[in-house]
Amino acid sequence: MIMAVFKYVAISRSGTKITGDIDAENIRIARYLLYKKNMHVLSIKKRILLFNKYVVKKNSNKTDLVLITRQIATLVNASMPLDEVLDIVGKQNSKSKMIEIIQRIRVNIQEGHSFADALSPFPAVFSPLYKTMVTAGEVSGHLGLVLVRLADHIEQTQKIQRKIIQALIYPCVLVLISLSVIIILLTAVVPNIVEQFSFSETALPLSTKVLMILSYSIKENVIFIMAIGVSAVIFLNRLLKINKINVFFHRHYLSLPMLGNMFVRINTSRYLRTLTTLHSNGVTIVQAMSISNAVLTNVYIKNKLNISVKLVSEGCSLSSSLVDSGVFPPIILHMIISGERSGKLDHMLETVAGVQEEELMNQISIVMSLLEPTIIIVMAAFISFVILSILQPILEINSLVM
Repeated sequence: MIMAVFKYVAISRSGTKITGDIDAENIRIARYLLYKKNMHVLSIKKRILLFNKYVVKKNSNKTDLVLITRQIATLVNASMPLDEVLDIVGKQNSKSKMIEIIQRIRVNIQEGHSFADALSPFPAVFSPLYKTMVTAGEVSGHLGLVLVRLADHIEQTQKIQRKIIQALIYPCVLVLISLSVIIILLTAVVPNIVEQFSFSETALPLSTKVLMILSYSIKENVIFIMAIGVSAVIFLNRLLKINKINVFFHRHYLSLPMLGNMFVRINTSRYLRTLTTLHSNGVTIVQAMSISNAVLTNVYIKNKLNISVKLVSEGCSLSSSLVDSGVFPPIILHMIISGERSGKLDHMLETVAGVQEEELMNQISIVMSLLEPTIIIVMAAFISFVILSILQPILEINSLVM
């Protein structure tokens, strides 16, 4: 059994207060080991590894993981023992947030565990995909080669994610600036100007009345509006935890014009990339499909492809099960069928994964190129409405004076 690390505070026989760490299978055994050392335990708890504090910084963690995976692969390919490999990699990355995890993995391996089992205590760092590929590498005797492919896969996934984030940054900034300008106009600028109209006996235009009501409502009820917004977010979040509602939501947002198709491609490209990485490294097709399902973000698509896993486990071909899912476009399905018939499924899966990723990038570019001018047009239309609503009564008052 793999040891856990427990942090303890204890009193020694001499009365000295001691704080430290101890390795044990569980907290009961940890207490017993300390008792055998003549220590009176004041407190003991399972230690949270330093790395877990940084789990939210996934991009930097992935970068560290890719670098360390490549280093391990290089040394393993040089026929060095894994224990020695991890010692060298640990010293090489002494300032990395991964150092503590590398040290724990090394201890687990020294205790006789396989590399894959040694990774098990760290699910936040090593995904099921990572552990499955390491297992396949150990079984086949090609751990170094598998680790190189694994690093390539993580890098490719990161590359796609970075491109999506970069494409979204400008529209998001544009939306935030637009909302900020609108709020400033309605709460600071408009009230001071329209206040002057209250002294006039002239009937105000409808647009000006609407603007005044809107401005007053936002300015006087800003805390209430914010509370409603926060409550709505919390309510929706809890609502989406209900499985049927969550599936309904995930199914119907795929029907959104342009965006729906993009969300489908994000999921299918991720699925195909993971599937080809696993299957080309000796993982059975059923297991590869199951793990690939775990990387999907859309519950509706995940449910569809879970049925595909069941069909393949019952003897159905991969292509037939994917046709029944209705998730993939015909061109992708025809290429997979061709790969099965020619006996080159791994090569064809690699090709279709690349095709899906390229189409995804093209679609994101198209959506962003349309979204940016749309935001600008909406913003310009609102500002025009504000200006006209202010100018119209001013012009009417001037015409009456003349």
